[in-house]
Amino acid sequence: ISFLSDLNSELVNAYQQLKIAPDPVIDHLTSFKRNEKSYYALRAQKTDDLAWMAARFIFLNKMSYNGIYRVNRKGEFNVPYGHYDEAPVFTTSNLHAIHLALKNTQIASEDFGSVIDRVEKDDFIFLDPPYTVMHSNNGFIEYNQKLFTWEDQVRLADMVEAIKGKGAKFLLTNAFHQSIEALYKGRGKLIEFSRHSTITSKIDKRAITSEYVITNLV
Repeated sequence: ISFLSDLNSELVNAYQQLKIAPDPVIDHLTSFKRNEKSYYALRAQKTDDLAWMAARFIFLNKMSYNGIYRVNRKGEFNVPYGHYDEAPVFTTSNLHAIHLALKNTQIASEDFGSVIDRVEKDDFIFLDPPYTVMHSNNGFIEYNQKLFTWEDQVRLADMVEAIKGKGAKFLLTNAFHQSIEALYKGRGKLIEFSRHSTITSKIDKRAITSEYVITNLV
């Protein structure tokens, strides 16, 4: 049994609806028109239909500029249209595979601090926080700071100690930055890795960037 949690309620709802029944989500996705006018109409539309909301989340994320997910201070999705009229939005087989993968997964939308009560000896916990501090090509530092403050980073580092204290294993990703290195020194092994960064609105920032993997697996 696995447990999945995120504070993004729309993301969590998408997982929940795919776990319950993927076909209603697929039906809605199939009905959405793939053009700029429809994109902005869909972006502004709201409903209480949870399957529709899940489909809308997937569609907007796939059709938005550079695949970015971003909301304003009111929690409203505000990424412009990406002009991907011919790009595939989803495949039925993939959404059905997600449905099967989530079959034995508990899903919640909670602050990460509440998860520690669920952790037991020999569990494995993967942590992927927003990168508040700047890594080499992070274009969302100001935006992320509103969502996940430095105080949250410190709370997360303290949670890592609690995870270790329960005899569990963890793997955490974060920015390759001296503040993160100092925060996690002695808490786990810090491994630098590089990847190609594409999630930014600035083309000149799309380059190889370094990040940290921090873990007690090795």
